[in-house]
Amino acid sequence: MKKKESVCTGSWITGLALALALLLLTNLSFAKEKKRQWQTGVVLDAGRDRTYAGSVGNASGTATTSGDTTYGNASGSSTAVYRVYETYTIAAGD
Repeated sequence: MKKKESVCTGSWITGLALALALLLLTNLSFAKEKKRQWQTGVVLDAGRDRTYAGSVGNASGTATTSGDTTYGNASGSSTAVYRVYETYTIAAGD
């Protein structure tokens, strides 16, 4: 007598998808527009500063030995990376 095996019909996937859809529909706070109080003003001063963030680059080299002497060459390059910050001084109206 053959046993009949149960086959997963994917109903748990459907339930999970339905639960996820309901969760997203009930919490639409991520789509709300933020209210801001904008004012007009005049830019009095603008400045730019930079700070060293590190460097990126590559290097390569080869070496050969003949007897007691080792010969080699190397080459490489690097580029400095900076973070740039802009600062503004603004006189706002009342």
